[in-house]
Amino acid sequence: MKTGRNDPCWCGSGRKYKKCHLDRETQPPTKASDWIATKKTQFSKKTCMVPTGMKAACEGKIISAHSISKSANLKPLSEGGHVLGLSASLSDLIETKGKIVPRPIGVGQASTFLGFCAKHDRELFSCIENEEFSARNDQLHSLAFRSLCREYYGKQAVDFMPNMIADMDKGKSNDDQFMTQAMSLLNRTGIESSKNDFKKAYNELGKALELREFKSLESLVIYFDEKLPFAFSSAWAPLRLLDGSDLQDGSDLQHECEVVMFATAQSTNGTYICINWRKDGAKVGQAIARSLLNYPEESQLSVLLQFVFQHADNIFFQRRWFEALSVKKRKQIDKLIHDGIDFFGSTPDAHIIPDMRLHPATPKNVAYVNW
Repeated sequence: MKTGRNDPCWCGSGRKYKKCHLDRETQPPTKASDWIATKKTQFSKKTCMVPTGMKAACEGKIISAHSISKSANLKPLSEGGHVLGLSASLSDLIETKGKIVPRPIGVGQASTFLGFCAKHDRELFSCIENEEFSARNDQLHSLAFRSLCREYYGKQAVDFMPNMIADMDKGKSNDDQFMTQAMSLLNRTGIESSKNDFKKAYNELGKALELREFKSLESLVIYFDEKLPFAFSSAWAPLRLLDGSDLQDGSDLQHECEVVMFATAQSTNGTYICINWRKDGAKVGQAIARSLLNYPEESQLSVLLQFVFQHADNIFFQRRWFEALSVKKRKQIDKLIHDGIDFFGSTPDAHIIPDMRLHPATPKNVAYVNW
């Protein structure tokens, strides 16, 4: 049956056919500059990501908040005021033909997002910014909440992607239009499912932060008695363990997956790596922790670092550390980074190499917090 000019468009946009896909194959293709401009707008939105009950107390401007401590974690890694990071902006990807290349990033810009007002950024994270880090419950909670907020902000910002993908069928054949719209729908469904995963964790951690009750998390805290040459802060729903075996089913978009938070924190004499998860999602978090600890001590740091490179982009490191790595090690990192790029939520399938030592440090102490 032929679609009438005034009928709803077959693509599900809600617009009339004449205002949407009529003569779509003759329309000029979407420009890359349109993608870049839209993404810049979405990631420039300002909001304070405190729980609703705390928003009335917001003061000052929305700032470019660091999700990794600038003074304690980023500055020690810097050379000439810069650290290396994974720049994955659309303009960069166009320049490098889709390849993510470590680039120098100023410590003032590294790890920032427009996610907190000046007051709440200062007050909520004072325990990790202005106090010696010792993995207290309040410090672990603040560290985890900041990691979670940065990723949840990004999940909300990419709402534009399904519409941008949908517009990519301009100037294409009818068959290609149907395929593009199917991709857009899949992307939209995946984004909504992922946001729901994060929303559950965000609401619980945010409420605990508001009440100053730091009992909702379990943590694996690994301490190294040296300053490690990298720092990261991220959160994701791991679908596989570090050894590649299945953990959660990401193919069922109606099923909520548990989010696990990963972050480093520097102390005066060493570095903490903190893996945090909700107590109600302990099965997933504890499985990740045990999967890591199953490896020999001398492999644990390198295995975890490979896992982070595969899943996170909010990671920064010293130039001299990266440049000292062998070609083989750099190729493995590159493979893991690009394996983790997927707009449609597929499970990364590149393998971690346990005996590839990216850094020789071994744990000085391992603590199981609240479990």
